[in-house]
Amino acid sequence: MAEGNFPVRIVRLPGTDLEQTNRDRQNSLSDLPAHAYESPDQRGRGRGRGWRGRNRGRGRGQSEGHNNDQSTDNGRGRYQGRSRGRNNRGGKGGDSGMRRWQSSEVIGTARSPEDGSQGAPGRGARKEYVERPMGYRKLSDLASRDSCEDVTLELTSANNGFEMLLKLDRIKPDWMDLLLQILEKACKSIHRESVLLVLTKLCSSTFIEKHVMNFLTGELQPPYSVNMVDKVKRLLCLFDTICHRLPSSAEKCVGSLVVMKAVFDVHQLTAIHTDLEQNRMELLAMCQGAALVEKEEERVKQSQGRKRRPMTNADDDTPPDDFRKLQMYPDPEDLQLNQDVFLRKNKDQGSYPDLNTYLDVQFRLLREDYIQPLRRGIQDYRNALKKGETPKKLSDLRLYYDVHVIGSVCNEDVETRLKFDTSSTSKIRWQSSKRLIYGSLVCLSQDDFETIIFATVTNRNVKDLEKGIIQVRFESGHDVILNAKANDSFIMAETTAYFEAYKHVLCRLQQITDNMPFQKYIVECKTTVGPPKYFLEGGGITSYTLAVLGDQSPALLSVPVLNVLGWPHLSSFNLDNTQLLAVKTALTKEVAIIQGPPGTGKTYVGLKIAEVLFANRTAWSKDPTSNAVLVVCYTNHALDQFLEGIARFLQEDIVRVGGRSSSEELKKFNLKELRMEKRKEKSVRRSVINNSYQCRKFMTALRRDIEEVSGRIEVSSIGILNEKVLMRFMDGHHYQSLTERYARDSNMAAVQIWLGLEDLTCQSEGDQAKIALLEHWVQLILKVCSRYIQEKKNKPIDVEKVMSLGLVHRVDLYHAWIEQFRSHIRKKIHELEEGCDEEEEEDKFESPELHGLRLQLESSQNYVLMDAPLRPFVPNDIFRAITTGKYSRFEEGCAIQAWLGASRYLLEEGLPLAIQQLELETEDDEYDDEGLNADEEADIITAQRLVDDQDNIFQTKSGNSAFRIKKAMESVALSMESLEKKDGKKKEGKDGEWELQPQQKKKLKKQLESILKSKECMEEKQVDCIDDVWAVPIQQRASLYRYWLLKYQNYLKESIQGKEEEYRKTASRLKEVLQEEDRDILAEAKVIGMTTTGAAKHAALLQAVAPRIIIVEEAAEVLESHIITTLNPRCQHLILIGDHQQLRPNPTVYELAKTYNLDISLFERLIKNDMHHVTLGHQHRMRPDISVLIKHIYPELQDHQSVTTFPDVLGVEKNVFFVHHEHDEEHQSETMSKTNEHEASFIVALTRYFLLQGYKPSEITILAAYTGQILLIKKHMSKMTDMFKGVRLTSVDNYQGEECKIVLLSFVRSNEEGSIGFLGIENRVCVALSRAKEGLYAVGNFHLLSQKSSLWKKITETLKEKKFLGLSLRLKCQNHPEVTIDASEASDFEKAPEGGCTRPCDIRLPCGHVCERICHNVDREHNGFRCRKPCTRGFPQCSHDCPKKCFEKCDNCRIPVPKTIPMCRHVDMVPCSRDPYSWACTKTCNTKLPCSHQCKGKCGNCRKGGHRELCTEMVEKVWPCEHILQTKCHEANLATICDRPCQTTLDCGHKCKGTCGACFFGRIHKACKEKCKKKLPCSHKCQQPCGAACTPCSDVCTTACSHSVCSKPCGQVCLPCTEVCPGGCKHSTCTKLCSDECTNTPCELPCDKMVFPCRHKCIGLCGEMCLCSECYKGPLPTTSTTSEESETFIRFKSCDHVFTKTYMDIWMKAASAKYATLPVCPKCQKTIKGSARYANIIKKSFSEIQDMKKELEAASSTKSKLTTLKASFSSSPLPMDVIRKLQDFLMNPHSTINTVNAVKSQFSMSVDLYEIQQLLTSSHLKASEEAKDVDVLLNHVLQKKDFMSPQMIKEYRAEIRRLLTKITQSGPKAPKHNPAEEGTSV
Repeated sequence: MAEGNFPVRIVRLPGTDLEQTNRDRQNSLSDLPAHAYESPDQRGRGRGRGWRGRNRGRGRGQSEGHNNDQSTDNGRGRYQGRSRGRNNRGGKGGDSGMRRWQSSEVIGTARSPEDGSQGAPGRGARKEYVERPMGYRKLSDLASRDSCEDVTLELTSANNGFEMLLKLDRIKPDWMDLLLQILEKACKSIHRESVLLVLTKLCSSTFIEKHVMNFLTGELQPPYSVNMVDKVKRLLCLFDTICHRLPSSAEKCVGSLVVMKAVFDVHQLTAIHTDLEQNRMELLAMCQGAALVEKEEERVKQSQGRKRRPMTNADDDTPPDDFRKLQMYPDPEDLQLNQDVFLRKNKDQGSYPDLNTYLDVQFRLLREDYIQPLRRGIQDYRNALKKGETPKKLSDLRLYYDVHVIGSVCNEDVETRLKFDTSSTSKIRWQSSKRLIYGSLVCLSQDDFETIIFATVTNRNVKDLEKGIIQVRFESGHDVILNAKANDSFIMAETTAYFEAYKHVLCRLQQITDNMPFQKYIVECKTTVGPPKYFLEGGGITSYTLAVLGDQSPALLSVPVLNVLGWPHLSSFNLDNTQLLAVKTALTKEVAIIQGPPGTGKTYVGLKIAEVLFANRTAWSKDPTSNAVLVVCYTNHALDQFLEGIARFLQEDIVRVGGRSSSEELKKFNLKELRMEKRKEKSVRRSVINNSYQCRKFMTALRRDIEEVSGRIEVSSIGILNEKVLMRFMDGHHYQSLTERYARDSNMAAVQIWLGLEDLTCQSEGDQAKIALLEHWVQLILKVCSRYIQEKKNKPIDVEKVMSLGLVHRVDLYHAWIEQFRSHIRKKIHELEEGCDEEEEEDKFESPELHGLRLQLESSQNYVLMDAPLRPFVPNDIFRAITTGKYSRFEEGCAIQAWLGASRYLLEEGLPLAIQQLELETEDDEYDDEGLNADEEADIITAQRLVDDQDNIFQTKSGNSAFRIKKAMESVALSMESLEKKDGKKKEGKDGEWELQPQQKKKLKKQLESILKSKECMEEKQVDCIDDVWAVPIQQRASLYRYWLLKYQNYLKESIQGKEEEYRKTASRLKEVLQEEDRDILAEAKVIGMTTTGAAKHAALLQAVAPRIIIVEEAAEVLESHIITTLNPRCQHLILIGDHQQLRPNPTVYELAKTYNLDISLFERLIKNDMHHVTLGHQHRMRPDISVLIKHIYPELQDHQSVTTFPDVLGVEKNVFFVHHEHDEEHQSETMSKTNEHEASFIVALTRYFLLQGYKPSEITILAAYTGQILLIKKHMSKMTDMFKGVRLTSVDNYQGEECKIVLLSFVRSNEEGSIGFLGIENRVCVALSRAKEGLYAVGNFHLLSQKSSLWKKITETLKEKKFLGLSLRLKCQNHPEVTIDASEASDFEKAPEGGCTRPCDIRLPCGHVCERICHNVDREHNGFRCRKPCTRGFPQCSHDCPKKCFEKCDNCRIPVPKTIPMCRHVDMVPCSRDPYSWACTKTCNTKLPCSHQCKGKCGNCRKGGHRELCTEMVEKVWPCEHILQTKCHEANLATICDRPCQTTLDCGHKCKGTCGACFFGRIHKACKEKCKKKLPCSHKCQQPCGAACTPCSDVCTTACSHSVCSKPCGQVCLPCTEVCPGGCKHSTCTKLCSDECTNTPCELPCDKMVFPCRHKCIGLCGEMCLCSECYKGPLPTTSTTSEESETFIRFKSCDHVFTKTYMDIWMKAASAKYATLPVCPKCQKTIKGSARYANIIKKSFSEIQDMKKELEAASSTKSKLTTLKASFSSSPLPMDVIRKLQDFLMNPHSTINTVNAVKSQFSMSVDLYEIQQLLTSSHLKASEEAKDVDVLLNHVLQKKDFMSPQMIKEYRAEIRRLLTKITQSGPKAPKHNPAEEGTSV
């Protein structure tokens, strides 16, 4: 098909109806994290070769060869043309690497005109790109690829032409053949979501019905295709995948399957390939639905009829079903205790019958390991319910009640935030508790676990847990959670199983079929082990270089590795005999097992083996697709240690999978780092980029909506919502009645008052949130400043850089200024205190000046200061730059606060960012509070489970949920947090008003809590019967509020239901895409490192990478199933290193470990089956006194020579000692752990003692047998955190594989029951006793241990024999060896307070003094000791004694002595060593100044710098205003502002509140700021200042009709109601709209209704509110001419007052004559609303009011005036600094018309004064008094003013006129125009 015939379309986003253009794709990149993927059209340059190439923009129309079709040639595009755009890199028409599907009219490319002339150079217009069908070359390329996943990614990439290809009218046969090959590969991909997307594209097109049918019908006639069998198989594979993955579209395959029968007959395939025909028939039946229904019925029948028995060992039984068809999650049958579970033992001896049996055993045992605790816990729960008990503590489950879904968070998947009841969890210490840790499985149910929804914990925040909030990811039941209503409550059960690892391993076990490597050893237990297969491959290399194992001996350069007899002698190697034997085994056996007892160097040998393998890599890495070594370890610590060793000889091509590494050395090898590096280098596959970009963009849009709504839902459950938020969920009359009955001038929400919570607070929750943000900002600023112990010496900074400094650097500058301020204040306080006489000191009241200074100092320590106090301490140029720049526009006097990131106007734009930066700066301080290196068990388990190697999909994690919640809190009127902040103190500025007292606060808090936790909700019928919500009893209002709240919450949940599901699917697809990226990285690696958890999670990835060699460290601690799932079909070499006599695997269910051998690892099982293995025999860690203890476990273990030379432990008599005691243990009910107070205190005291001997904290480790004991020891250590910082404190199990110089052990167990728990397990004893190198000290009840354990009995006998066991540990003083202390209690260590003894040190110091400290061991040489005795050295120049301490350096003598100053002959006190000629005399200068006052300067300063010219003597002077004021002698009359009150009566009648000086000596008064209080069109009073123009009302509009409430502000024109008018009655109805004038005439007939509920006759008028004469409480009005019986009455709904019809007709007629005035009730003057009779009068007045609102709104509009004013700025003669200042006045986003008018007047007057200045300059009067007066007036004019009253403008003009007159009289000509005559109206 010709290229021009291809259809053109706009690409649409998946799952949406949104069109997406190139510009959209580019703009959306702002949502991606740094260094994330780029848009395809932003990629770098390529060469246009092949499918991945990108052109360099050279030549004619070269373009990217990505989408090839039949009409393309070597990547050349069809568009040609000449362009000189800035992105061209040579050649004509080059497109600089742009994709070929773009139009030529893009950046740097312009199409040639049609007439053939040269196109315009430069940037052309961007057009929507053109997508074309996938071409033949592209199809050929995809069909030739080996990776199914790669093909799938290409097909799902955006704009690849695949969909357009499917929509073509015809597909050629050769193209069809390629397409079927491609689809077969896609169907075999493991990427589930991507395959679904491909199938969806297929089935949504006509491909199956049209193209497949055409292809099959074409095969019914010659010429026939070759390889028809292969094509049919591909089609059957496609149809099978559609049936199973997309069953809803299976019927589309029916026609093709029917035609396929005829094809079989024509090609004679039926008889030859019977399997194909059988497969076709099965698929046809499935597509038609019969087979699916039958299969489902059979499955149900079998499951119902199956007989079960109690769980027994069923070794010889046949499994009841195929384990590969079992679900990951248990169904209700699996949770029935009376139903059996088919299990068989993990065989520790003997072989398995076949592979399926072996896999079945492993699968069922592993699945049962996480299901059994759940089953037993649920049965215990049900049994308790049957007994009528409330289930509380269950042995296998932890229960959480009243669980609600409160929101969603979008990360790598949609995660859900749950809230549970905290009444039973308030005492839990969540930091150490193993509850709800990452990865734990939780089950939610609403029907007592008859149906269950499974989820796993994804985020564990301690503060959230204390509030009952946890974040989970649902593994099942997504539809239930999505459809859950806001009031749906669940019960949640937690099991400790780490489901993530179970899930991946179980899934991988089901995928293994008939090809598992090493099956003959693992399954059949063959003991004869052959060499690795890579040796046996054709021409394999069998000679290795072993130079790395020795000292470069020539004999090691070429060793016949498989000929063990041909290896060099032991002396050629740097190994002992067992280590060499282990190396030989590892290199020559395809399955090698190396057992290493403690300290024998397992890791060392493993690294040597790895080094040999990489030195001879060519021998085993012939296959380019499988050339990596996989290293698997149980713990992150062991993995880091092993990879660090590999990195010493292999500097690159290492990948560590998992982000929990603590090694800086391995950081560059982390998968996440390598991923980012690849992206920077732009070497990531194009298909990966396209798919990930597409997914991320879609997810970003969804996330924004989901999290915003979720934040609102979560906030609604923790506070009372404002009625404005709930308005659309209330009936109109409910909202109207709610808001009409509360004080409008109150800051409280109406709903808060209505619920009876009016006494709680006067601030809205939104205001409190803003105040809280400001307070948090202040604390962070002060915290950053407090980190500086000494004042920083800030370098001089350029003024231009001040405004561009980062926030933290700004705080540094502020810190320097504030320190100068504090120093100045302290100095003045000190001077005042010294100047006080004794009487003043005795007076209990300090002077006001001193008190004021102390307040200033306190303010600087608690607040960020304003501009004025800091002015003297900030450099002038910097102060001017800050206070006159953009930061001065926010709030007067607070520019520095705004410069630091906050002011009251910066809450939305700047403050959150400032807080974020400061929090990052203070982050370390937050987490270093404790400083103890104690392992919390929850943190250890989390670190082990969390494989943190995924991308942060977004720049900010939703951990930033706190800020999201704070933002949503603006909609809350009141929350529990606001009550917590209230104190019982008087409010400032409000006399007689008090905050909550504690008793009242407690009561109201309980009241609010009851409302928030209430489950009662009104029914809709009850709500419909309510007219006035204030009439609802107070007890029932909470249920009505909850009715509104549930409608609001359910509306929000429904709005994001579909979005959550879309996000989840897209996130799954993104994971698949990123897995392909990771596969590319791992495929290039030589070494891949993973923990067992990481290996389980990335099992599918490992199968794709297929490492040839696998080394497993700590193999004896890993479950067998975890190891076999890491194997891949291409693996040819497995090396297991470990020790099963130390720690074993730790299953969740103890019964499965003991009865079914689940705790036996593959390592141990192979050894028990007599497979060849090597045990290392020489230990290199423990001194012989320690190793002798573990020889009871390893009798043949030998000590290496190096361990016999260890030094003795300092301060004790023995290097090994076990202290016996019989103090009882204690049981911790919450953690189910044990503690022993005696042991904890003894261990802490012993640790302190060893630290005082001079040992480093890192050389001491404390091990405890129980986690509860760790917490207790940590509590004791926290009293001396600084001393113990660095000492490792952890449990025995967590210390496996590590070692330390000195180990202290706490065994904890001591009880009368004789229970020792797992201390009797040989493995754990082995680990505990084998960690120490030089010293081992333990405390415990060893009599109990020896009685209950045969191993302990042997150990205690050895201890007694060597005298290592006793009731007390003997301490020995290093300085006084004869002094010893027997320590059996913690108090005994007090006899060695400094680590020695109680004798004095008495060592003579180098200075000759004696050390007065008590005996100490730290710094015994006293090198760091500071002698604090008085210095005895003296000064050589004089006889004075040195006043310093002995350790301080002697300086020149500074003792003051009287000396005569030669220059002035004064006798002054001068330092002894100072020459009087260089001394500045401090006596007072006696010289008289010109003003006749005496100079008050210092004599020396006056001589050096001259006398003071400015006399500071205070004198009285007469001001121009004729006031007499005191001022300094040198100051002019105007230098000090006259501070006398003005008190002049202004034009508005109010008194001026300014001072004489501020009012320009009474000539220019300050604007009056009293409230205007004029009546606005809406009847509200104007709140503007008196002299300002009135602006539209900002109150809530009270306009309402029976249909709705106006949602606009009161000052804006209301929207007309377009509903049908409800006016009239049954006699006459209105047909107009509600807002139009009624057409019906008012009804004059009386009402004939019966009043509800009294059923009396109504005496009201027809169409009006009913009135009962008998039930109405007050007297009915009458007229003089009618009686009560004959009169008809009108009752108003708005106020409930009653009037006669006659009276009201007269009243309303008079009211209608008033313009724009709503009629009011004659009694209460309240506006009349809802009257049908007078509706037209009300509507007419309302219409007139709307007209007035329009006029006022137009007059208050600033847009046109701002435009005119800014245009005037650009053409004015004023200097730029004045223009900028005026422009800054307009920068405030809250500027009103008054501000604009004020600036306009300021501008006009500034121009006038500037012209006067120019006149004075030209007349050479620039320095005259008149010029100074002009400058002063101009500065006064340019002060910031929110508005200018007419009087102020008039007075300014008068002052300008006065100055002009004065200047004219002085000589120069005045301007041609008189600026004083120009006025400015407001």
